[in-house]
Amino acid sequence: MAKIEIVSKPIKYTESLDKLAPQHLYIVHTKDNGEQIAYRGGPEGGDAFQNWRVDDLKVTQLPYIKGHPDWDEESIHTRKVLATGSDLEINPLAEKMSKQVNWINSQNFDYKLPTVGHWQNSNTATRYLWQKTN
Repeated sequence: MAKIEIVSKPIKYTESLDKLAPQHLYIVHTKDNGEQIAYRGGPEGGDAFQNWRVDDLKVTQLPYIKGHPDWDEESIHTRKVLATGSDLEINPLAEKMSKQVNWINSQNFDYKLPTVGHWQNSNTATRYLWQKTN
């Protein structure tokens, strides 16, 4: 069964805070054949701790496999299913998300500036991707 999930994990270097750790959000699209694609936002340079002051927000759409920056090898990240169905039902949602990825990336949003009380970061990108998909 195909599905789209929102996933959260503690931000790097804050894991020791357990449930109080700030969370990084991303989306995983699982196809009927088990292939997975992850949509994640972050600073253009990759490392939020080093690049948040100077980089633009960029969203990637990459295979969710070992080596992906958000790979959950131990299945410990919190997941919430947003949509389920067949590939035929889920693929149109994924196509809409892909268009939004392109739109976000074309805007060159500054990673560090707050908007409407939220920082333009992975969580903002994840929320936007899903809101504009529905």
